[in-house]
Amino acid sequence: MSLPLISVIIPVYNAEKTIAKCIDSVIAQTYQEFEILLIDDGSTDAGGEICKRYAESDNRVRYIKKDNGGVSSARNKGIDKAKGEYITFIDSDDWFETDTLETLIVNANKYNADLVIPRTRMVFCKPDGEFEKNVYNDDAYDLLVEKQQLPENFEKLRKTWALYSTCARLFNKRIIDKYNLYFDPGVKVLEDFCFNLDYIKHADKIIHISDVLYNFFVLGIGDYAYKRNYQDYIVSNNKVCECLNLFLDDYRMEMTTSQYDFLMSYWILAVNGVMNSSDNLSKKRAALKQIQSSVKNHRIYDCCTKPGVDRKYQALFRYNGLLPFYIIYYLKKLLNK
Repeated sequence: MSLPLISVIIPVYNAEKTIAKCIDSVIAQTYQEFEILLIDDGSTDAGGEICKRYAESDNRVRYIKKDNGGVSSARNKGIDKAKGEYITFIDSDDWFETDTLETLIVNANKYNADLVIPRTRMVFCKPDGEFEKNVYNDDAYDLLVEKQQLPENFEKLRKTWALYSTCARLFNKRIIDKYNLYFDPGVKVLEDFCFNLDYIKHADKIIHISDVLYNFFVLGIGDYAYKRNYQDYIVSNNKVCECLNLFLDDYRMEMTTSQYDFLMSYWILAVNGVMNSSDNLSKKRAALKQIQSSVKNHRIYDCCTKPGVDRKYQALFRYNGLLPFYIIYYLKKLLNK
């Protein structure tokens, strides 16, 4: 009996320094029934040529070029082109453990699972060039969740960040095709979380395993804050609020304080993006008003753990005006200097 084929989708954009290590980690797998889809998202460096060479030397590797559209559109192209019974993803600067695919497929078969979720190791490159390694979702537990058990286990999965990535997760392609599941190209922050919320509603069984199978490389510790244009945060945060509310409504669940805290943390990132931008005061004011409106409409400040929110952000979300926020924000900034 032939083994199931796994489609490994790798979005590639200007990754000439890291893509070879990423691809090599897949080729070196103990489980060899795979195809690699290298989705070149309009690279302008030598990354595309490196991908082509791999495709020319290994018939399991396919190189697909597309116009730049972002990681979500690249993953969607990979989904459309995938031939495997299962799909997993890997980012172009990350790498698998040598037994990643084998461990995923063994658990999928053992538990008849539609989604297998391992743990992730974060590899930070510090300013001195040394590496610091931490396990990302650090709860070492094995948990089998059947469809009817999802509501009672959802928060445990969410709190350990098991649903915040699609990398090294094993997805059943049949479910993706049947329910026409794709990443939203307009969501550039937490796009994996939204995809996972859509997917797990249709999974009969989910297995979280304690094995650490994925290495997530972060160039600098400061990069882990997901520095992006604040408009990306505003658009994505609104979409995430919508996705989470729809998911909870489907299961007649109320949003928890912890979930509001999670949403608030990303709205604070949006505020910091506004304040750190080079835009003029008028644009910043308009963006902050937009954030205030979204946080108010979703009742996030009302329901989050307020003692955990810095005073300057409390000033922003407690009052309609911006003056108290500006005073506390710049006063704190001056004192910190």
